[in-house]
Amino acid sequence: MTIPPTLRRVLRLLLTGCSLVVAVVVVLFVLLATGLGGFRGGSVWAPALAAAALAAVGRAGWRQRRGRVAVAVALAVAGLVLGTWAARTTPMSAGRLKAEISGIDVPPSFVKAGDQASGNSLCFDVCPSFSRRWFVAATVEEAREQVGDALAGDGFVLYPWVAGFSEGSLETSGRRGRMWAAVTVDPPSVSNGVPPGHVGVTVTLGTV
Repeated sequence: MTIPPTLRRVLRLLLTGCSLVVAVVVVLFVLLATGLGGFRGGSVWAPALAAAALAAVGRAGWRQRRGRVAVAVALAVAGLVLGTWAARTTPMSAGRLKAEISGIDVPPSFVKAGDQASGNSLCFDVCPSFSRRWFVAATVEEAREQVGDALAGDGFVLYPWVAGFSEGSLETSGRRGRMWAAVTVDPPSVSNGVPPGHVGVTVTLGTV
């Protein structure tokens, strides 16, 4: 059975169109799976790489010379849109959150005791977050005021402080744009490892 040339052309166009749609879906999956938009500079790299990848697929996949440039341009625009959307919705990576927490101008009396990263960009179980803990030679009230001022100076809006889970501790939370912060100040005890004469201050950052 011979397929008429017109039908053959239509089938070829449909097959090419389906292939390009699959390419768009694959690029979107890669953006979300890698969390590229959540890395530092992701708002630039995610749209740029998505646009370049889809433009290349368009030029290679559209076999007819006529309309090849138009298809490549259209897919590049689609890549820019997908990349921009991914950068605005993908959770910030742990590395980016670490850079953000390192940029908080805490007083010199804050001695770093440790860092902890958790979560993943696909938000299986939990989305990325990053915690930093300091030991401070101060009272709970003094440390609360100092860390609160540091976060406010970095643009965070904090809720009123409340009593924490452990006896004598205080905690609060707040936001800055898409980023949330959770803060705990706890007195020394055997269980939390805070040395005598100090308090523990923990700040955790994540994406809303």
